[in-house]
Amino acid sequence: MRSLFFVTGFCLMALLSIAQSASDLISELKTINNAVVNTSCISGRGMLISNRAMNLFLSYKIGSYLSDVNDLSFYKNNVIVDAMKGTLSVNHNFFQPNGIDEPVRSFLVAGAKANIANAFAAAYAGKQFNNELGFTIKQTWISKTTTHYNRCEPEQVSNSLLQHKEIMDAQRAVILHTLENEIKKKNTDFENAIHAIRQDDIPGQEIGKANTGLQEKFYSDLKEEYTLKFADLQYSTLVETNYYNHVTACWTSISTYIPLLRQKYFVAESFSRNFEEIHAYPWELTVSHTRFWEGRKIGRIYFTLSAEVLRNNSIRSDALYKTNRTDYKNLGGTDTLHFTATEPNEDVFIGFYKSFFTPVINGRIIWFPFDSHVGVSVRMDQNIGTDKSLTGKFGIPIVLIDKKGEPAANFEFQVRFFDLNNETMPVKKIGDKTSVGLTVGIPFSKIIY
Repeated sequence: MRSLFFVTGFCLMALLSIAQSASDLISELKTINNAVVNTSCISGRGMLISNRAMNLFLSYKIGSYLSDVNDLSFYKNNVIVDAMKGTLSVNHNFFQPNGIDEPVRSFLVAGAKANIANAFAAAYAGKQFNNELGFTIKQTWISKTTTHYNRCEPEQVSNSLLQHKEIMDAQRAVILHTLENEIKKKNTDFENAIHAIRQDDIPGQEIGKANTGLQEKFYSDLKEEYTLKFADLQYSTLVETNYYNHVTACWTSISTYIPLLRQKYFVAESFSRNFEEIHAYPWELTVSHTRFWEGRKIGRIYFTLSAEVLRNNSIRSDALYKTNRTDYKNLGGTDTLHFTATEPNEDVFIGFYKSFFTPVINGRIIWFPFDSHVGVSVRMDQNIGTDKSLTGKFGIPIVLIDKKGEPAANFEFQVRFFDLNNETMPVKKIGDKTSVGLTVGIPFSKIIY
């Protein structure tokens, strides 16, 4: 009898703890809601949704453009393919949330990049493999996001003007009370189910320990489900209703590419000199700052300024003459010993090889019209130092969405212009210094929020 009383008391304590946990979750959601409601709207800017809801907003809005490893993505993983360079990049975000409603302020992304297209082409054409395999590391810091909306002061708002803050507060209240009812119902159903458990149902186990484990998992899953649901419904409501004027954000990133393998080339100073084996180490360091605007009138705009330092060389900057065995012989080349163990199509280079650092300053602007999945991008890069060439890029990014209307992949068709200022290839026409490219960015796995 005493044992039965103990077990029954333990079960009642467990059920009470579950009820308290559900109540705590509801209280936390109300606290988040109150923080947004109590945000002043006198200045016409502030919070319309919670911090985690804004994380989702930024993930879907900012993350819709993904064309380079330096672009911002709120997904845990992404894959980027550059068809012109022949590179494949796989990246992982190490962000971990620190609270129930905290904005994403910084995170570290690491990945690997390899030149896979060159390897396939080299094997098929009988050329030497131009190895490119390395690691990428990027640290990003994000500023506070600001939402701009119609002012709330009665004397400044006409009857015909939507009062965004008041409407969104009402919408969020409906979401909150709907979720509160769902949580209470799930909690009641779970209480009834756990109360119905008998010793015969779980032979060999202690009911108290089993209930404790079930309780912990139930509340953990409940909290994960409804904190995400609260954020997701707020984000969806804001996007569907467009009860805001525009949202602004900015972020700064420092990234580096560290080659794992050195690139190998064969270079002769002239057609009468012997070839030498040269090894290059194409290390890169980039610092970039991006400002972002999203609004009903202006659409979606990204503006980025970057400074880079490249471990460059004469081959990468197209300062040497590229040839192969057949052309080399026809042009009077004398070093035939080098070609005895090579294929006819293997690339070699003629000229004075140099290795040097190249600072690069570049600017980029990307624009998507409001509610459009097709945009325009323009980028200019000015090299400084030994290589003073100016390059440009014009792109048409196209965002593919999934069945929920969220970005699933970004394709960008590009036209790239090399040496626009005729520094390294002055005799070539602009058409000979133009190429077409394609980049594909695919985010996947869960969102950091």
